[in-house]
Parts: sequence; structure tokens; C-alpha cells
Amino acid sequence: MGWSGKGIGGVLGRGIAHLLGAGEGGEEEYPVAVDALTWTRGMGPSGPGMCLTIEVSPARRVRDGAQALVWLQYDEDCYVEAALDDYADSDGDLCVAGELGERDGDASRAQLYLPWAALPSIKGDCLCQVSVVDGEEVLGNQWFELTLPNRATREVHSAMGALAYAAAAMIQPARELSESEAYAATRLMTGYFELDEVGQEVASRLFARAERKRPGFEKAARLVRDEIEPDNYSLVIDFLGEVARAAGAFTSRDQAFIQRLADAIGAGPTRGGAPSSTSEDVVVRSFRTLELEPGARLDEVRAAYRRLALDYHPDKVETLAAGFREYATARMQAINEAYQVLKAHLAGK
Repeated sequence: MGWSGKGIGGVLGRGIAHLLGAGEGGEEEYPVAVDALTWTRGMGPSGPGMCLTIEVSPARRVRDGAQALVWLQYDEDCYVEAALDDYADSDGDLCVAGELGERDGDASRAQLYLPWAALPSIKGDCLCQVSVVDGEEVLGNQWFELTLPNRATREVHSAMGALAYAAAAMIQPARELSESEAYAATRLMTGYFELDEVGQEVASRLFARAERKRPGFEKAARLVRDEIEPDNYSLVIDFLGEVARAAGAFTSRDQAFIQRLADAIGAGPTRGGAPSSTSEDVVVRSFRTLELEPGARLDEVRAAYRRLALDYHPDKVETLAAGFREYATARMQAINEAYQVLKAHLAGK
């Protein structure tokens, strides 16, 4: 969905090859210079992570298909081992690669995503090696300094972390988190961020951490303001309403919490746990409920409804745990409501 976290980023630093024994006539000559490595926190299919931008020059020396590869190193001789196979090279070392394609003047750029889940439990200073390759040819190579936060900090301070802490702050003062609420939160995050299996595990872990920490309102509101762009505040309100409904008891206290959070972050007034909406807002959310892009045709709406209705039909979930059955019931109600909205909206089109 395009959720954009605010995050804190910056330039990692000038290349420090001279600290690793290069220079003084010993530095190898390459046709391409790795000029900069910048970063910001962001989201990807495996959850919160680093969005890296590599800049090299001259662009004319970078042919189509050339790639930037990034390794993390404890020092110049010891590479960091990957915690996920999808982010490991043939030796098992943490590595992420991306094609150099975007050009700006005499510079060529690559943008890469490295999920925090791929990193082992390391923190503090390390080295970041960037190599530019074209097939078997090395076009450029450089090292940068990087300081990593600890695992808990880097996962909590994310859009997913903000949602998990807001949900825990809403629910826990009055009752314990139910299985259906935890499942609903993870399922909703999966849809919002298009998470893969790793991302879903991270979402579950974040929700469990929020449950243990029992955050207060101020902590939750601060995370939402810090980690989520204002354009997505209405989705935060939607998320909390859906999580509260998953337990089958959307209380006045839940609604009061959501209204208070909406006021604190400037999301506007709410009605029944959802933002006061124009008819267009309702239509857009209905498309999303049916897992469709806005503007889908009526026949596509019908097909999506039939597919989802089969997935959440009571007969399909009767053997599952109570929390899953409760979530399926709430989800089926939302699917039915969305289908009715879109049928009326698309009638005659």
C-alpha cells in the first residue's frame, strides 16, 4: 500500500578505504567511484528495514545491468553472517544487491532494501562495503562507516511498531489482548504492507512485544507521530477500529481512545471508530477490503467477493481456534458491507 514511514536517515560517511590500508600508492584503480551511501528507515515485504541509496560516478562508465552489492562487516576481515537466506551470498554472509539504473547528471544510483530481520543481533559500529559489478568485472569498491541500533529499537521505531503499540495502548488498560485481536492485527498489517512470511513473523513479534511493554497513550501517540506520515493517519484510525472489532466487542472506551488519538495526531473527528468520511473515502476503503485497486470493474468486484467469501465462510473456519473464527466472522461482515457499497457505487457503470 504505499505506507511511508518518516524515519531518520543520513549520509553514512565518506569512503574510508584509506583506513584499511589503501592509499599511499596501494589503492587499486577502478573505472567507477562509489561516491555516497545514504539511508533511511523504511518498510518492505519482510518488515522494517533500511532503504539504502548508492551513488556512483561517472554514469557513462556504468553499463545497463551493472549492480551495486552491499556487505556488512564487523571489521575489514570479518563479514556479518545473514539471518535470512534470501539476504546471504554463497558464503552465508549478509549481502544485498540492486541494479544501478537511475541517472542524474554524471551520477548513477541504485536503491536497495535490507530488512532488519536479516541482521543478527548486532549493534554499534560496523563497516559497509559497497562493490559495483558488471558480470564478473568489478567496476568500483568502497567502504563506509555505519552505526546500527539494537534490534528492539530498530523494529519498534517503524510504522508497524507504531501500529502495534497503539493497539496495545488501546486494549490493555481495560482487558488482556485476545488471540483474535493479535491475529487481526497481524493480518491487517500483512495487507497494509504486503508482508511476506518473514514480515508476518516480525509483525507478530512486534505485537507480542507491545503486549509485554504495556505502553501508555503518550508513548503510542508519539510513535504514530514519529513513524507514520500524516497522509496515512486515517489508516491508523481504520486499523485500530478493525482490531477492536475483532474481539466482537467494540466498546465506548475503544472509541474514546481512537478519538483521543485522532485529536492528538490531527487526524480529524471520528465516527464509530472510523474517520468521518466522504462517500469517496468509503468507496476506496471498500475496494481495499476486497483486495482490489480503486477503479476495478463490477465483474472484478463480484469475483473478489466470491473468492473472499469462500475463504472466510464459517464452514471453512469451524475447525480453527476460537480467535481465528472470531476474526473470520468480523472479516466476513466487512466483506459483505464492502460488496454492498461497491455494488451501489458501480451500478449502471
